[in-house]
Amino acid sequence: MTRLFYGTAVGDKNPDARFQDLTFVSDEHNGVNKDNNGTVRPKHVRNFPNGLWQMIEENGPSRVYLGVHWVFDAFAIGNNGKPDYTQNVGGVPLGVTSPRTSSAVG
Repeated sequence: MTRLFYGTAVGDKNPDARFQDLTFVSDEHNGVNKDNNGTVRPKHVRNFPNGLWQMIEENGPSRVYLGVHWVFDAFAIGNNGKPDYTQNVGGVPLGVTSPRTSSAVG
């Protein structure tokens, strides 16, 4: 959806360079917040040198590991074990298709 919001053409399955080198700091692990024992949580900084596309690639499997989605909800897995963005096999088309025209089931 973010890709579509920022004007990536519907159907464009090429990685983009939007938001290259974007850095996030965890709200929970920011070097200030404390856990329930009063221990300060360490600061965790995450950088995305490949921008939005890298975030999309990591978000799909993270939701699977979290247990809220199946791997086919995000993307097909190619023979090399990496995401194959030329195929949409599930309900989350990664901003490649318009939500109004998506053939997602669900």
